[in-house]
Amino acid sequence: MNQKTQSNLSQMALFIFSSCCLLYPFSSALADVSSSAPQEIKQEVKQEAKQDPKKEEDRRIQETLNKINTNVQNTESNVDQFKVNLQIIDSNIGEIGKAKTSVENQKIEVKKASIENTQSQKSLEQKETELKKLIQEEQASTQFEIQKIEEMEKMIATLKSHLTQREANVADYQLQMQSLKEQKELALTQGNDLKKIATQLQQKSVNLLATEAQWKTKKRTFDTEMGKWQKELDRQKKIQMTYNKR
Repeated sequence: MNQKTQSNLSQMALFIFSSCCLLYPFSSALADVSSSAPQEIKQEVKQEAKQDPKKEEDRRIQETLNKINTNVQNTESNVDQFKVNLQIIDSNIGEIGKAKTSVENQKIEVKKASIENTQSQKSLEQKETELKKLIQEEQASTQFEIQKIEEMEKMIATLKSHLTQREANVADYQLQMQSLKEQKELALTQGNDLKKIATQLQQKSVNLLATEAQWKTKKRTFDTEMGKWQKELDRQKKIQMTYNKR
């Protein structure tokens, strides 16, 4: 609803006849020409009438003329007042016509504003529905993200625990590495010693093989000589047996 419509609606609260004028009251009432004088005056008039009838007649005529003159003056005053009131009435009718036109225009503006207001309410309700939906979506997303954060915090805590354990493992592995290094150095020393021993043993093995070969050669020589001597022994025993039989 625009400012012009709001201004027009506000003006409707004003009294539409505020510009109209009030009618003036009539100033005078007509005198009653037939009214009687007070009782005391009547008595005096009766006495005077008995004394002078013509004078009494003149007096009555003068009183009637006075009343008529008063009535004429009052009537003229009332006619003038009616003219003023008629002018006021005509002005009021004109103002009422303007007011009616203004009211009709305001009714059109109100109807238009009412339609706009209804449309605005529907638009606002639609916007409210959309906002409620967005709020629900954001709340759901927030809850989901909070849950994810909690899960990630648990995961981080687990990873930190793993990290602590891994650091402990690394420290232990470093100790093992140091021990392994020492063992490796020892093994290297032992390896060198074993190589020396192996070289020595190899040399001994070569020497033993040579010695064995020498002794085998000697054995073959001795086996040959032993065979010769065994044959000779056998021959001598046969000879001995032959001589013993004799």
